[in-house]
Amino acid sequence: MNIDRVMSGSTMVGVVLTLTVLAIARANRSFLRDVARDPEAVWRGLARVAGSATMAMLVWITLFDQWRQLLDEPLRRAGQFPSERVVLDPTPGAIRNVSLILLATSLLTTAPLIPRHVGGYIVQIVGCIGALAMALPLYTIRVRFDLGLAFGFGGDPSDPADIVGYAIYLLVTWALLVSVILLAYASLAFALALPFTLLLDLTRRREPRTSTEAEGFFSSISDRLTPPEEK
Repeated sequence: MNIDRVMSGSTMVGVVLTLTVLAIARANRSFLRDVARDPEAVWRGLARVAGSATMAMLVWITLFDQWRQLLDEPLRRAGQFPSERVVLDPTPGAIRNVSLILLATSLLTTAPLIPRHVGGYIVQIVGCIGALAMALPLYTIRVRFDLGLAFGFGGDPSDPADIVGYAIYLLVTWALLVSVILLAYASLAFALALPFTLLLDLTRRREPRTSTEAEGFFSSISDRLTPPEEK
């Protein structure tokens, strides 16, 4: 098996995507800690289900499905001509159904957490439109880069310049594809959050997010302002 085929394949894309998601989660661990420690048990449970479903989706699609095919599925189905809807090496229907179920579970459990912990209607509308507006041009560029990868490594394996050039091209392709996937997911999550926000408002279950991220900062200020005799 050619190493360039492995590196440009869907499995490697899934590995890069999973590592990116974990890096984003680590960078926002204080926020995620607040979500996991929500005062109400139902919200804590929903957060755990959302996290588990998202990780299960990442692992399943990486191992058994095709990230590129899944991303291209809406555009393929919207094709005007039968030739535009043809898929080379399609994923079996049973595997794709599991992928879609995991994706739907991840989105439907993540969406209610947005009005609870992120923001209301304005934030969701801006997030949905903004993510979609960024994803569309990146998607077009990513298709062109994928076309280049389809031809494989055409340089000299003994030439360091060719290897470095291909590695840079591969990294850019990964970055584009992962960005499009994350932006598409974010756009769908923000769109689904809107009806949940309305439902939570009607049932008076939506509350402003309380965060402990700044507690250390304000505690240090309080200590500095408190007179020594009162400490």
